[in-house]
Amino acid sequence: MPDVFQVLNLFLAYIAAHYADQIDLVAYYGSYAKGTATAHSDLDMFYVPSEGKNPPVARSVIISGVLFDFWPLSWDRLESLATGRWRGWSLAPALVFHARPVYVKSGAAEERLEELKQKIVALQQPEARPVMIRRALTAFPAVLAHLGNLRLAAAGGDVVDVRYAGFNLLFAAWECLALANQVLFDEGYFSVVTQAAKMPVKPAGFETLVQTICTSMQPRDILSAGEELALGTRQILWQFQQSTAAGATTSTTAVGATTSTTAVGATTSTTAVGATTAAAATTATGATTRTVPEVFAGAYPELKDGWRKILNCCEAQRSVEAAIAAWRQQEELSGMVAELHRLIGRQAKFNLYREFGSYYAELDWPNLLACDPHETHKLARETELVDRICRQWLKEHSVNLEVYESIEKFRQSLV
Repeated sequence: MPDVFQVLNLFLAYIAAHYADQIDLVAYYGSYAKGTATAHSDLDMFYVPSEGKNPPVARSVIISGVLFDFWPLSWDRLESLATGRWRGWSLAPALVFHARPVYVKSGAAEERLEELKQKIVALQQPEARPVMIRRALTAFPAVLAHLGNLRLAAAGGDVVDVRYAGFNLLFAAWECLALANQVLFDEGYFSVVTQAAKMPVKPAGFETLVQTICTSMQPRDILSAGEELALGTRQILWQFQQSTAAGATTSTTAVGATTSTTAVGATTSTTAVGATTAAAATTATGATTRTVPEVFAGAYPELKDGWRKILNCCEAQRSVEAAIAAWRQQEELSGMVAELHRLIGRQAKFNLYREFGSYYAELDWPNLLACDPHETHKLARETELVDRICRQWLKEHSVNLEVYESIEKFRQSLV
């Protein structure tokens, strides 16, 4: 495996040589920052451009089989992550809280990062309780939207539609419960059951409901578990609301009370894989004319790492984690394929899977949501197959895969 910090130093040297005056701060986060990295862990890094600057240094690459993700975050966006207004409270703040700066243009930049970390701490204090409960209540309609989609999907009888809607409902409820309990999680989506122990209050039988939603292939069982989870979440939020003293107030400015209810699973593309570009040209019918290179530029390293996570979970026989990883991967890839055909992409609180996944189906590639997660050997086989097919397809469309056999090969690409 490559020396990840040798790669990090290459990025830093490149910045120092070409863009030192355009970047305020560089930091890494994730397992290496927390001290939990394994031999196969990727290295996640971000940089904060100076005000009014946009240095072209963002890269997602694979070197000797390991993902290196280096992406930009403005100070405003970094604050939105810290307070959970972007990408949700349950997971996003951990990115900021564990970030370790390795380059700062000035002491002020490092102080600013530390202030954001203190905001995260403040949102977990008793003084912030009323604000966080309000945020949980504001986020709850997303649960109902996904429950409605789950019922529509169950009525249609398509297990892929049902599983997709079930996952969306699960993580919308997860976000509400995290807000109300004032806890956040730093192990990503894939360890829902183990991280649930951090929540003092959660619906009865939460772990069993998660197991059913994630691994059942029976639409009726998924629907029943989803309805029970939605009802249990609402009851808990009601109890939290009732426990708040009447007339209790707190400063919404100080602790970042506003939040986006699209936090969990609702984004239409990820910044890290470069799936979003400037406004696309359209045909008379409104269909996008974006090309495969435009949509998939820089995307393969993130996709490859997503498939790796599925394979690791399958190898360890962790069916719940494998199912969640497969859902995330299938949603992302299908959504990107849909962007080749439609100007308005998937909307998680509106669309059933088939409404944007039909374009993916036309490619006749394996659908990981159709795989029973209990049959980890089959899920692993289908995962490896879709990786090979997608890789070849991208090559045929002249997409740079950003895959390097060695650190030296990557070094040459920086010239």
